[in-house]
Amino acid sequence: MNEVRDVILLLGLAWNSYRDLRCREIHLMSVGFLFLLGFLLQIWEGFLFLEFMMGMLPGFLLLGISLVTGGALGFGDGLMTLCLGVYLGFWATAETVMAALLLSAAWAGLVLCLKKRKGKDPIAFVPFLLLGDIGRMLKKKKKI
Repeated sequence: MNEVRDVILLLGLAWNSYRDLRCREIHLMSVGFLFLLGFLLQIWEGFLFLEFMMGMLPGFLLLGISLVTGGALGFGDGLMTLCLGVYLGFWATAETVMAALLLSAAWAGLVLCLKKRKGKDPIAFVPFLLLGDIGRMLKKKKKI
């Protein structure tokens, strides 16, 4: 069942990465559908409320940061992280988000050094979540 989760999550992240890069927005209907599907998969596999809520903790943290900073970190990025938590649980979500933060920081440093963007220009974060999730899946595949 983990492979099904990974494919669904990968497709959702890929679609919203495209939307984030192209339109600078997250498709909320697809995020809601992704969340609902993840919730139903949780119920199917044996729902544990504490595990479910712990998985969403990194998403709640990013949503809080978005509210405190007035949207400097997009609200949609926090919603996508909530979806990650539903599918992956706390530790895998934290690992994916940390990888995404490191990759986005490296990308921001690179484009600043190359003077392609200014410091206040926004950077799409969902594509980095996608890359972090791909890295998590590759790491998991390597362990097997």
